[in-house]
Amino acid sequence: MKHNKRHMFIIERKPVIMSIALSVSIGLSSCSTPPPAINDYDHPKAPTLSESIEEYYEINPDAVGWLKIEGTDINNIVLLNPNETNGNEYYLNHNIYKEPDKDGVFCIDRKWSLVDGLPRNTTVFGHSWSDDKDGPIMQQSKRYLDSQFAEAHPYINFSLSDADMLWEVFAVSYTTVDLPYIHPNLPWKDWEKVVNVIRDSSIYDYDCDITKDDKILTITTCVYSVPGNENLPLAVNDYRYIIMAKLVEPAAELEEVAVFTPNHNILRPDDQPQITV
Repeated sequence: MKHNKRHMFIIERKPVIMSIALSVSIGLSSCSTPPPAINDYDHPKAPTLSESIEEYYEINPDAVGWLKIEGTDINNIVLLNPNETNGNEYYLNHNIYKEPDKDGVFCIDRKWSLVDGLPRNTTVFGHSWSDDKDGPIMQQSKRYLDSQFAEAHPYINFSLSDADMLWEVFAVSYTTVDLPYIHPNLPWKDWEKVVNVIRDSSIYDYDCDITKDDKILTITTCVYSVPGNENLPLAVNDYRYIIMAKLVEPAAELEEVAVFTPNHNILRPDDQPQITV
């Protein structure tokens, strides 16, 4: 049985989160039907990861999720960056015990909140110290750059304590930090533009439709070679590798392999349009 510790988390941090959270713009008004409960997204074929979150919550109440990518060693807790920080650097530089650690842990954008239901976009950050696809932390997510791997792994597992969820990959892309892709709840008119840029920049053209009602998982990490700029410094740069996936409805039929074609007209990061939000 799944417990309600995540609800405890929401109550504890709600006053702070509500003060900074972006407006939810998914077509709801004050008299609209409430958003679906988180456990409504529980997928019967998703691996059970939620119980592990409960264990880590006892260590650190910032523990909110679990990320697992089949075919890689990525299988670990995800923490919510503190609101009192100015960015999303805290858990990129600290471990679950809040001790300084250069490898950090997987973490979520600090403005993310479950107060009004699952946000439009959930962004998970993780370090990459190189583009070695066998490296640690988030580096093995770059195995999606191999078309055979991408075809064999159409889904990513990201769970919350109240729901074990499946997410269908629809873009494997490069971008820059200037694109506002980490925001949890941009208005659809802006978010649609962001998603279209990411899809135009994807190395694969997935057979997958995205609508304003879809929930998105964004995985992001540093990168050191991008189309049009193959020799980036092995230090801080403004380019990012990202994977986007949409939440799979519990009743949806699953595909054994991903369906896509190569994108022969990739929008390079340096050519992406500016989107002001």
